[in-house]
Amino acid sequence: APDLPEDLYHLIKKAVAVRKHLERNRKDKDAKFRLILVE
Repeated sequence: APDLPEDLYHLIKKAVAVRKHLERNRKDKDAKFRLILVE
């Protein structure tokens, strides 16, 4: 990762992964809730 702290980098990767999952399954409210928590 460019100059990002390791934990922040992983949080961003996680947010991107959850966002991609949401695009595939928009009815997944649990994932949507996790995305809100992560961001």
